[in-house]
Amino acid sequence: MNQHSPMQDFAGYDEPAGPSIENAINVDLEQAVLGTLLMNNETLGAMSFLEPDDFHEKVHQTIYAQAKAMIDSGRVASAKSLQSFIPPDSIGGMSPKEYLFRLQVEAAMPMSAAGNARLLRDMRACRFGSACLDDACNAFLNRGADNRVSEIADEVIDHMMALKAMMPRGDSRANAGVYVDRFLSRVFEAKMSSATYVPFPLPEFEAVVQSGGWEPGNLYGLLGASGEGKTSLVLQIMRAAMDAGHPTLLLSYDQQGEQVVMQMASQARSISMRAISQFDPQSSRPTLNMNERDWLADEVEIIRQLPWYVEPLRDEKIGQIAKIAERFVKNWRKRRRPDGSEWGTPLIILDHNRKVTPDDPRAHEGRIAGAINGAGKAMAGELGAAVLFLNQRNGGGARRDVPRPIAADLFGGEQAREDYDAILYLYRAERWMKEKLKVAGSASEEDKIRARFRFGTRDPEGLAELGALKVRYGQDDVTELLKWEGRFTRYASERRAAPELF
Repeated sequence: MNQHSPMQDFAGYDEPAGPSIENAINVDLEQAVLGTLLMNNETLGAMSFLEPDDFHEKVHQTIYAQAKAMIDSGRVASAKSLQSFIPPDSIGGMSPKEYLFRLQVEAAMPMSAAGNARLLRDMRACRFGSACLDDACNAFLNRGADNRVSEIADEVIDHMMALKAMMPRGDSRANAGVYVDRFLSRVFEAKMSSATYVPFPLPEFEAVVQSGGWEPGNLYGLLGASGEGKTSLVLQIMRAAMDAGHPTLLLSYDQQGEQVVMQMASQARSISMRAISQFDPQSSRPTLNMNERDWLADEVEIIRQLPWYVEPLRDEKIGQIAKIAERFVKNWRKRRRPDGSEWGTPLIILDHNRKVTPDDPRAHEGRIAGAINGAGKAMAGELGAAVLFLNQRNGGGARRDVPRPIAADLFGGEQAREDYDAILYLYRAERWMKEKLKVAGSASEEDKIRARFRFGTRDPEGLAELGALKVRYGQDDVTELLKWEGRFTRYASERRAAPELF
C-alpha cells in the first residue's frame, strides 16, 4: 500500500482540486507559435500584437523578441540565424541549435498563426487576472487600519481595465453581417452626421481629420506644446459639442470649472480675459462697461444650461478615470433635452495623458502610454463616446531646426500612435521662432531663423498650423492654418464665410 506524507494535501475523491495557474500555461502552444514564425516570417503580421511577455517560458520570450526584431529590420529569422542569441544553458538537455530546428520542423500551419497567437494572449491575460485577484483577496482580508476598502476596489478596477486593454481587437467573420448593416445605415441615413458625430469647432478640422466630426468609439489625440493655445482650443472643442447637445466631460489636472466658464464667455463674447479677470465694480475705471457686463451675464446663463462638467484629477489611474467617465455618460443617458429628445454622443476629454498615474511607474514610457491609450480606446468603444486625449509635447522638438510636431514628440513616442484613430497637432511657429531668436548670435542668423519658420510665404505671427500625425482614412499630410486671437484666447478660421446671395 502506498504511503503518502502527512504534510501533503490531497483532494478527496468527491472534491475537485482547485484551479491551478498551470491551466493558463501551454508550452506546446508556445512552441507551435514560434515554429510557425520561424518557418514563415510573413506570419508575424497575423501575430504582431504579441509581446515577449505573452510567452510563459523565458527562453520563448527571448526567441520571440529576437525573431521579431530581426524581421522588423528586414532580416530573416530562422533557426540558423537565431542560434547565437539563445543562452546555451537555457534549454535543459538540448543545445539552442537543436531546439530551434525542432521548433521549425514541428511548426503549425501558417493559417493557424492568428488563432494560436490569440490563445497565447488569452492565457497571459488569465495569468495576469488571477494574480491581480489573488492580490486583491489578500488586500481585502489583511488590510491595515489606514487602507480603505474603496482604495483596494480602485486598484482592482485599474487592473481589470488593464486586463481589458490587453486583449487584441479583431472582428469575427461570424458577425460580418452586423458590420455591413452598420455601414449601410451610415451611408443611407441622412441624420448620421448631425445626430451621431460630435461637431468640430472650426471647418479646418474637417479637412485635416477628413471626417464629419468626432466619431463615437474613436480615440483621438491632440499634440501641442505649452504656450501654443492647446487648452484654449480644447474649450472651443467643448463649446461646439455642448452647443450641439453633446454631453461633454473635461477631466483635467489644471482647469477648474470657474476658469472654464470665464474663458468660454470671453471666447464667445469677444471680451478680453484680462478685462474679465481684472474687473472690480468698485473701481473708478472698471475694465468692463455696462454692455459687456450684461453680455457676460447672458453668456454665463447660456453656459449654465449646457450639458457639461469639469472633473478635477489628482493622482487617479486610468481605471479610475474610466469609471468617472462611465458615471458621467450613464447620468446623461438617463436625462432628456428640454424638447424631450435624447442627448447626443458624449465627448470625453482628458487633459492630459502624461499626468495619469501609471500602474507600474518603473515601466518604459512607451508601455505606460500604451496601457493608458489602450484603456482610452476601450473606454470610447464601451461608452459609445468620442474620446480626446491631450498630449503635452516632450522636449525633443526644441533640438530640431524646425520643431514641427512628429510622432516621436508624443507621450510614449512613435509606438504610442497605435491605439489612436487620429492624432492632430497644433503648431504655432511664432512661439518657437521667438525662442530661437533669443539666442541668435547675429543679424544674419536671425534672418535665417525667420525664414525657417515661415508658413510658405507668410509670416508666422498670429498663425498656427493644424495638422495630423495619423488619420483613420485618407492622407495624414493635410495641413490648415488657423488665426490665433490672443486677446480672446481663441482660434478663428482662416476661411472667409461665403457671401450671402439674398
